[in-house]
Amino acid sequence: FQYWAVFVADHFQHYLDIDTIPKNFDHLFLCYNRKPTWHRVELYKAFKKNNLLNKGVFTLGNEDPEQVKLVNADEKTIPLSNEDDHGRMGIANDTMTLGNINLWNSHFVTIVNETQHISKLGYPFLSEKMWKPIIGMRPFLCLGDHGTIKLLQDAGFYTFNDMFDLAKKDLGVNDIVYAIKNCKFDLASMYKEIQWKLHHNKKRFFEFAKEQKQIFDL
Repeated sequence: FQYWAVFVADHFQHYLDIDTIPKNFDHLFLCYNRKPTWHRVELYKAFKKNNLLNKGVFTLGNEDPEQVKLVNADEKTIPLSNEDDHGRMGIANDTMTLGNINLWNSHFVTIVNETQHISKLGYPFLSEKMWKPIIGMRPFLCLGDHGTIKLLQDAGFYTFNDMFDLAKKDLGVNDIVYAIKNCKFDLASMYKEIQWKLHHNKKRFFEFAKEQKQIFDL
């Protein structure tokens, strides 16, 4: 049972398809991170080491304000309105929107750094983070639990590892680095080519959430 799919379907901000059409591709990727869990910190370090941070938007929260990372973003584009609401990480806990829509509409691929990244797990955990690029009509790469991509594929969603020449389903930090470092295709042309898949995924999400509700007759 995918709780977050049901919750997102019921509570996420409503976006028309036209609302999330890219205005430009100033940013190859968007990678929002609030809590500095180990796999998120490792991805940040790897991107920094390989000079990839400037290719997109990367955030990483921390209890120490001096350690909060806002790459190609700032407090105007990602406002933090209330520490009591958002915790002491220096990053807004924005679970039910796509965030700043101008930032969203200037990126190509969403890097989903899930809540956890466990290699041996019976059933993967998918939070609202996984559903955001599907609702916001973007291709995605996921650093999450083992089996996440297989679960999505089995549920009828298109996934995009192969677009970045990644044959495996379960990605690690090095795979995400490889994808961003070696992305050479024209972003606007590729977006047009896969747009039908993005439309399918968004439609399929709301069907999937309804199916999840029916499991427990919610």
